Parts: sequence; structure tokens; C-alpha cells
Amino acid sequence: TYYKCLVQRVDINLAVEDFSNATNWVVEGTEEVAWSVTRGWPRTCSFFGARLWFAGTTQRPTSIWGSRINGFFNFDLGDGSDDLAIDDIIDSNEFNVIQRIFGGRSLQVFTTGAEFINPNTIITPSNNTFNQQTGYGSKVIKPILIDGATLFVDSSQRTIRQFLFNFNEDGYTSINASLLSSHLITNVKAMDSIKGTSFDVGDYVYVV
Repeated sequence: TYYKCLVQRVDINLAVEDFSNATNWVVEGTEEVAWSVTRGWPRTCSFFGARLWFAGTTQRPTSIWGSRINGFFNFDLGDGSDDLAIDDIIDSNEFNVIQRIFGGRSLQVFTTGAEFINPNTIITPSNNTFNQQTGYGSKVIKPILIDGATLFVDSSQRTIRQFLFNFNEDGYTSINASLLSSHLITNVKAMDSIKGTSFDVGDYVYVV
């Protein structure tokens, strides 16, 4: 059977073609855009480790992308060198759509069914990995950083959890930070904070 491809000059028999011989081929491009009107745009972004990170498109809801080091608008994967861009997928036993990514003490990923972190301070294409920590899930509500802990709204939309490293667990835990006000929180829409000042050292979290 004979086929004609857009990147070749003449008709060839694919069954007997020697693909190591490139004399009959013109390379016009091997890359394909990840974000577009048809494929969707990332739903969340964050800065971490001198990279700009994006995650969660319509067609790739579990994918995460990191820019080149100090090149926030360059997502060229190149040959996979340490300073080049990153394209990865959050792997787990469940289909966990990425809701938010957050640059806290680590690069944190909040999905519909679990919470993940990248344990590396300096993330490269070769050491890039995401480890699941807890399994509460979250909503598309921006997390906030308070006293070194990341506060996020879990999938019930009724509980605010504190995502923080626990040395006894040797991993992150998600403690219920709104336990004493659970009767007030029913359907969280937004969350933000006011940090302490020289006049008032307390940090206040506001919930809609």
C-alpha cells in the first residue's frame, strides 16, 4: 500500500522504506501545541524555583508544565537539559484533575481527589516527580500561605485544611483548620488573608 505524507517529497512504500535514510524527507516540524482554543488553556499557574508553572487544560487535565529556568515564557523541551522546560503528568491510581498548583515550601498540586508535592527544591526534567501526600481533594479556590502552612478548601467545600509537613509522618498532612467553626462554613466561594503588621501581629483568614 502506498501513502503520501505531508512531509515527504515523493510517494514511497512504507513497508520497505529505510527510515534511516533521510534523503527523501523534509522535516517541517515535529512539535504540536499543547494549549489552544480547541485543546484548552491552563486553569492554574504559579511561580516556583525560577520557573513559571501551568497546569490543567481541557484535553490534558492532569498535566503540568514548567518554563525554562529564568525564562518564564519559554517552554521549549529541547534535549531535556536541567535548565529546559518540563512537561509532566500527575500519575496516580485515580483520575485526579488538577485544580490548583501552589508554590509554597514545595511545589504543591491540589487535585479533585488528592494532594501532591514535588519534593525537589530545584526541579529539573530528570528529577521531576510528584508524590501523593493526602487524599481529601480540593475545589478551584486559590490556596493561601499562613505561617508556613498552605490553607486550601477540600472537595466537600465545607472544610479548610492546613497542608503542612509533619516530621512524625515524614510527609505532608492536611489537618482540619476550621473544626471549631464548621457550623459557619457551608459552601466556600473564595478565601484570602491579611498578614500581621507592627500594630497587629495576627494573621486573619477571610472566607466567603
